[in-house]
Amino acid sequence: MKKISVLVLKPLAWQVLEVLQRQGAVQLVRARTEDPDLGSGLAPVPVETGEIERELEKARLCLRHLTRFWRERKGFIANFIGARRGVSRAQLAQNAGQFSPDELFAGCSRAESRLDEIKQSRSGLTARRQALLAWQALDMPLEQLTDTPGCRVITGQLAVRELSRAQQLTQAVPVHLEVVHQDGRHAYVVVLARRDSADAEAAVRAMELTAVSLRELAGTPAQLLAGVDRQLQELEQEEAEIAARARQLLGEVPRLRMYADWVALAGQVRNRAADLGATAATVLLRGWCPERQVERIREALYAISPAVELVAEDPGPGDRVPVRLENPGWVQPFEVITGIYGYPKYGALDPTPLLAPFFLVFFGLALSDAGYGIVLTFLSVLAIRKLDLPRGSTRLLRLLAYAGVSTVVFGALTGGWFGDLFDFLPVPALRQARAALTVLDPLQQPMTMLLVSLALGLVQIWFGLFLKLRAFLARGAWADALWETGPWLFLLPSLVLMAAGPAGPWRQYAQNAALAGALWVMAGASRQQPKWYLKPFTGLWALYSITGYFADTLSYSRLLALGLATGVIASAINQIARLGADIPVVGAVAFVAIMLGGHAFNLIMNVLGSFIHSGRLQFVEFFSKFFEEGGGAFRPFREETEFVHVID
Repeated sequence: MKKISVLVLKPLAWQVLEVLQRQGAVQLVRARTEDPDLGSGLAPVPVETGEIERELEKARLCLRHLTRFWRERKGFIANFIGARRGVSRAQLAQNAGQFSPDELFAGCSRAESRLDEIKQSRSGLTARRQALLAWQALDMPLEQLTDTPGCRVITGQLAVRELSRAQQLTQAVPVHLEVVHQDGRHAYVVVLARRDSADAEAAVRAMELTAVSLRELAGTPAQLLAGVDRQLQELEQEEAEIAARARQLLGEVPRLRMYADWVALAGQVRNRAADLGATAATVLLRGWCPERQVERIREALYAISPAVELVAEDPGPGDRVPVRLENPGWVQPFEVITGIYGYPKYGALDPTPLLAPFFLVFFGLALSDAGYGIVLTFLSVLAIRKLDLPRGSTRLLRLLAYAGVSTVVFGALTGGWFGDLFDFLPVPALRQARAALTVLDPLQQPMTMLLVSLALGLVQIWFGLFLKLRAFLARGAWADALWETGPWLFLLPSLVLMAAGPAGPWRQYAQNAALAGALWVMAGASRQQPKWYLKPFTGLWALYSITGYFADTLSYSRLLALGLATGVIASAINQIARLGADIPVVGAVAFVAIMLGGHAFNLIMNVLGSFIHSGRLQFVEFFSKFFEEGGGAFRPFREETEFVHVID
């Protein structure tokens, strides 16, 4: 990685940023703060983004309005990975030059405003309708519910559980209570009470009515409900007309998306003004660029003007250098896994090519069904070929394709073909082929499979310690290599041979080696203890760390559990489907539906589980032995679009 500085005349600054955006190979840093001594003489670069933001908001409002009534249909895979249409930069520029959203924006803006008004009106009318429904049995104009000189008229509601008590209060007093309607919670009533009766007033107060004012309304409740329904229907019709007009304009959506992304790209350039530092006549940009990309960037900048100067230098001791993983093409998909955990610090070992074979083996054993592996590989390759995706977006699909191939291999070796599907298919050749390929059946030999899983775990843990030893030696830390990592590299295989090796002299040799390894571990740990009387205890405490290695090794037993789960569930689906096939009339349909739906669900869930747990074994058990964390990912300034992806 090289630290680059670009000095350019002020009028060319935005062109330089546009070139860097297209190249996508430079991570910009704040020129005014990266170097305090240099930055003190630099001024901020003024920038106006208001026009760009207004244009972008126009396009987005139009898109929101037009797509409100239309949902683009994409396949499951396309939605999952965010597939977008590929458009060349020339097409974007041509569309931006020929397309103006002003007229479309005016119409969409009016329509959106009216839709908001319709929404508010509908909300009010719906609430009014709900209130009137309780009084629709009242067959008289509501404006007639007025007081007279001798009588008060009260409309209100009370809890149903209080209705009986309220009716009792009207006995022997000049009060009449009429129940108009009641639902499960409330009773809606009209109360008539004499004005000159204190008993009547007391009874009304004791009812604890919640007053409902109706007298400002004119007409019967039925007439009012009819009016509300008519208004709601008119609003619905108007909304349908707006939707129809919007659907007539759906042909503009692709152009709007291209225009929105074009404007957004221009806005991204202007938004990087904070990274610039200016003098009276020049502008300084600073950033990080991969070493082998420097000359390409230099040539692209010189194509703007010979007055552009680029200087590249090595990182300094105090620099926080971003990390960019560089691996062969077949390894790059596994960078997805490394990226989930985090990047190693700059200059440290990249674990990606080292974890790749382990991940494939673990994934294959965890899914362990060749039929599922074929489906996973087919779908992944199909998505890569059929979907128009940016190169970086295919990494996950390529990783799943590799994992599918691994699953085919290990599924065949463990006898998994859509569970036990071959056992009840009327094709003896399939059963014979399955038997010929099967080396280890986890259902019949679970302990053997468990030992295989643990052995793979020991190999990976030991390999992780070896990588740590290698890192110590590369830094010249010979003492750390000898006393910190070396003892464990010697002790762990000694313990394995002692526990699993053949009886006889070899086991005695292993016991002696394990004892020597334990003493070596204790000596290595106690060398850092300055107090001589604490050295034995420090050594014993270090030796206790062996329980951590045992725990790490046992974590690999999840490979057996996941593999068994896949096979058992798949076999259960087959059995249920066979039972469904016996249903009269619909048996064939039930069989196909259960097989397709059940195996699809099992595949999705177990692919997810296999991916997560295989990754976890890398992060927790493997990386903990050697990984040097602390690196920040290299994030170049590049074209970031929402609706299309730009192709050269």
